[in-house]
Amino acid sequence: MTGQLLKYLFELPQSKKFVERLLKDVNEGRSLLVLLPNCIDSSLIWSLVSGSLERQDLHLRTIHLSDMPSGRPPVSAIADALNISWPSNDIPRTPVNLMNSDDMPDLVLVKDLCMISEADQQEWLDFLCDWDEASQSAIDQGRHPRQLVIIDSASDLIPEPPMNSTNLYVHWWWGLPSILEMRLLCRLASNEDVVTPEAIWREHMLPNLAGNDISLMGFLWDRVQLPQEELISDLCSFSDEQGWEIEALRSWGWQDSGFGDIKHLQNIVDAPPRQLRKLWAEGILSYSLEYGLETNVAALASMGNQEIVRHRIWRGQVELLSPILDRLRIEACEVLTGTKHRHIGRSAQNRWPTARLIVCLIKNGVTLSTC
Repeated sequence: MTGQLLKYLFELPQSKKFVERLLKDVNEGRSLLVLLPNCIDSSLIWSLVSGSLERQDLHLRTIHLSDMPSGRPPVSAIADALNISWPSNDIPRTPVNLMNSDDMPDLVLVKDLCMISEADQQEWLDFLCDWDEASQSAIDQGRHPRQLVIIDSASDLIPEPPMNSTNLYVHWWWGLPSILEMRLLCRLASNEDVVTPEAIWREHMLPNLAGNDISLMGFLWDRVQLPQEELISDLCSFSDEQGWEIEALRSWGWQDSGFGDIKHLQNIVDAPPRQLRKLWAEGILSYSLEYGLETNVAALASMGNQEIVRHRIWRGQVELLSPILDRLRIEACEVLTGTKHRHIGRSAQNRWPTARLIVCLIKNGVTLSTC
């Protein structure tokens, strides 16, 4: 089911805007570092980006850092991988000279950054800053800069990524999709002609249980109607498959006390908090506009924190039942007061002694009809 969900993922507004921002930055001459959590396949993002760029008749090339010798300087590694011909053996192998080479393509996709050693990662991240300066030099000379695009999982990225600058942007897959969009994703992926009660239940429960973890949503798709104990057991199994052991979680920054000291910081809207980025990269930490920072429910289940798991289940049930309960409240008031809802204003409704009337309703065994 995860494949079906991914099929519709980039029909959601915020996911589409994410790709559009990447394309906008490339079209404006910027290099990109795009960092993703484990649950999002980097090849999926690149296929969306490259498809649009290829239609613009750009010269694109791909290099794999995992195929290169360790310790190779980035300028030399790129030149070797792309068969760059230097004007002479004496010319310095600098980012500026590589930028100015006639053999350098318009755009280079650099893969496997997170598969190389920490020292090599640091050298490549430093090189991105040097490339930013070389890009500005090209712009100052009236030329369009050559660009580098790195789209990769952040789970094994050890050094701190560079800051955004004029010609280099760092993008994080963060806060995507929203809880509202995850509900829409359920509707799109179900592909049913008629919206069934099971589909409605799924639309309310899965976003609250899975957050914005597409893989967990796919895992729970046919399990969401299970009794709570069975559901929690399956969540523990999912966590085990991900390797989310309690020792690993704590080494990545998890705290039993939660995120109370940082959850209200303003900068969490654009990127995961620095001290919790490993948790985000591994799929354990998520963020939504609706609920802020949250821990993956499968990780909570595996740690024995069933209270929060049951709260997430309750939260989905409340969203489903609240409109129904409101309608029953109005019907109860109509029966017991003899006043029709459509004939009175909201101010009058607010004065209905709802609690007392419901107690009276229960005691007298009044049967309500639905309209």
